[in-house]
Amino acid sequence: MKHIICAAAPPDLGDDVLRYESVFAAAGDERLAEYRLRAARVTSDQVADDYLYVRHDRGAKGVVLTHNNLSSNEEVSAESFGMSSADTP
Repeated sequence: MKHIICAAAPPDLGDDVLRYESVFAAAGDERLAEYRLRAARVTSDQVADDYLYVRHDRGAKGVVLTHNNLSSNEEVSAESFGMSSADTP
């Protein structure tokens, strides 16, 4: 994993985690506009640039995920922790 980026990070969060607000503030208007254009073209069946590595008795295995996979994982995780949209600022 290269980075962990946290939105609405608590003030006592360690320095090893990037704050979402800081990343966007440092990007500048031009790069932010480019990001928004690229994000608008993403479809759920496209392969995400993220890979999940699973360790097991025969070594590590990489798993390619689509954006739909990532979204589904997030929804199930939020549900299992009893979270909803009301928990975000």
